[in-house]
Amino acid sequence: MNILVVHLGSRSENLVATSILKGIKSTCPHCKIDWVTKDNSCHNLLKYSPNINNVYSLKELAECSKEYDLLVNLYPTINPFECPNITIKNTMGFQFKEDSDKYFDILYKEKQSPYNLFQIYYRLMGMEWHGEGYDIKYYPQSRTKKNKIGIAVANANLRNYITDKLKIDNKRLWHIPYKKNLLKRLDEINRCKEIITDDFLTFNLVVYLHKYVYFLQTVPYMFKLEYFGKGEIINVPQEIIRQP
Repeated sequence: MNILVVHLGSRSENLVATSILKGIKSTCPHCKIDWVTKDNSCHNLLKYSPNINNVYSLKELAECSKEYDLLVNLYPTINPFECPNITIKNTMGFQFKEDSDKYFDILYKEKQSPYNLFQIYYRLMGMEWHGEGYDIKYYPQSRTKKNKIGIAVANANLRNYITDKLKIDNKRLWHIPYKKNLLKRLDEINRCKEIITDDFLTFNLVVYLHKYVYFLQTVPYMFKLEYFGKGEIINVPQEIIRQP
């Protein structure tokens, strides 16, 4: 069975969505899965997933000629039939599941939900989530220092606020350099035992590495933030962010 998973959303959304691969493989262990994203910005991470055969951008997919038994659509704006040389037999997910509108409202509007992002993607698949995590593969290129706390926060007001709130010795703090390449960013994160961040992508990379994460929530999320028991969510007062 050949399956095409399409997610044209953010890198963090794609990272979490890889969890469904474990669910698919548990019911269809011999299937072959291709993954499609909007561009190539997270391909260097997705291509090492043990359960992904090929990773394409939408443009690359349009240049392919393939036949799939199942399309799994995890982003609401894609019309898979705009790729003339791609044949799809069955469909699932956004636009094809009767109750997909309620998940759209959670992810892209302001409908509060008790579900986490993993659960939402599983429900779009018609499956139950049993705690499956990210389905990517990373081989550490750096060593963890137990006394090092990494901070990945751009806003200076936030940095000062969190160091005061957590009573952290500045000698233990290390400012994580920004890396666009996700594998290099994982290398930098892996140097630290604990991470402080306000960035949702970094949050998910930290959780994937099983590090302890302090997530500075500066905007509301309509879904539950999942960190598998190794983290804290700190709601930041808006006046802190707006300080000159």
